Amino acid sequence: MSALNSQCVQLGNSSPKTCQMSTEQSHLRSSRVGDVSRRIEGPFEPISLREITQGERRETLGCFKCQFNNAFWRIFAVFGVMCCVFLPNSFAENSEETSFPNPDVSPVEIDEARAVELGLEHSRELALLQSNITVARHRLASAGGLENPELRVRDLSTHYFTEGFDELQLGVRWTPPRPGWLSQSEQSSRVELEERRVRAQRFQQALSRKIRRNCATLAMLEKLLHLAQERLNLETERLRIIEGLVAHGNRSVVYFTKAKMWLAESKNDLSRIEKKRNVVLRRLQRLTGVDTPVLVQTEEPAELSIPLEELLRLALESRPETRLAVQRRQLALDQYEFERYRLIPWFSMIEANYHLEKDNPDWGELMVGFELPLFNFNTGNIRATKQAVSRKDAQIEANSERIENEVIEGYNVYMEIREDWEHFSLEAGQMIEEARNIIEQARVHKSLYPDEVLELELTVVETRKMLVEKRQQLRHALLDLAYLAGLDDPSPLTK
Repeated sequence: MSALNSQCVQLGNSSPKTCQMSTEQSHLRSSRVGDVSRRIEGPFEPISLREITQGERRETLGCFKCQFNNAFWRIFAVFGVMCCVFLPNSFAENSEETSFPNPDVSPVEIDEARAVELGLEHSRELALLQSNITVARHRLASAGGLENPELRVRDLSTHYFTEGFDELQLGVRWTPPRPGWLSQSEQSSRVELEERRVRAQRFQQALSRKIRRNCATLAMLEKLLHLAQERLNLETERLRIIEGLVAHGNRSVVYFTKAKMWLAESKNDLSRIEKKRNVVLRRLQRLTGVDTPVLVQTEEPAELSIPLEELLRLALESRPETRLAVQRRQLALDQYEFERYRLIPWFSMIEANYHLEKDNPDWGELMVGFELPLFNFNTGNIRATKQAVSRKDAQIEANSERIENEVIEGYNVYMEIREDWEHFSLEAGQMIEEARNIIEQARVHKSLYPDEVLELELTVVETRKMLVEKRQQLRHALLDLAYLAGLDDPSPLTK
């Protein structure tokens, strides 16, 4: 009892009796909570709250919450492990274009013409457009034909089965086509066929240009890759030389810091070029439908060798929109003639009948119907179709003007890039020659520091890189000009 009083005094309780009661209640609560917790066999087993007091309920729910939290964290940990295992694989699949090719798979080497051929064969959209052409061609074969006649049987009756045959009438009825209708129908199908041909041909030319542009880009990246590797080797050598010069006091630490930055930039440049090259390889692989990576062997591109006047004539002959405009004008002319012919009285039907009678001789008859333009003179349609013919003439001229403007604009872009290429290549060739002479003399006479010699060599590498890029721009401009001229291959422009 004295021990209890001393404990109560330490706890700050003024009454020992009150302290004793609270202690007994706490022991009783602990024992009951222990009994309840022993009744809980799992973290999710339901608990009967009617058997415990309000205080016991709170402590029991706290125990349940603790066990639930432990189970939740275990599930969360398992989910985290699964994410760490599977998410990198999914990111690797999504970044297919930026991943490097498998070194164990040897790439397929083909030329540019073969790449275009494979791309055209693999394109599903082009196959769909060509199937639309086939459908339109079949429709054209059925257009412009005469309508089938109608067989008529009259005077059929059940009287034949009860009392005997009395009479029967057999006939053939046919509706002649109006003048100009057959030619209009056939021309309408021909225009639809030509429209589908235009879509298919322009898509094919665009796809060929896309493949050839990627081939030119790949050839450029192959050269840039070698130049980037050469630059990396020179930057590594320069860093080593400057480090030695700084150690002997011939260069400050600023040169060493700059050399390290240039080396890091050369490494990043090499990595970027490798990734771009891999993206182009994957794109060509997807366009051509080849399962393995594709390496395209490209020749040195030729330059434009025909004058602008001949280029415009070739574009007007090759672009399919020109033929489509002519076919549309012919359709408008046929529609105008058809509307004019409706003013002429014409057959509405022709019918030939043969009568079979029991008591009278058999006999035949011919019936003809005419449509007379007494109330509708069709003046509105005649004027509208006449205006359409004149509008189609203007459309042909506008289409030719649009093609000429596109070709002239593409020609100006090409000539601008070509002039820049010629001037820069001439000046760059002279500069490279002078730089190499200085490098040879400096190595012989020791007139420059080694890092200065490497600086000249890096300048030569950078100039060669610019030459490669400008050459690729010239190739792309030529491919764009061939597309504007309506050509699948730019070879007619370089003869």
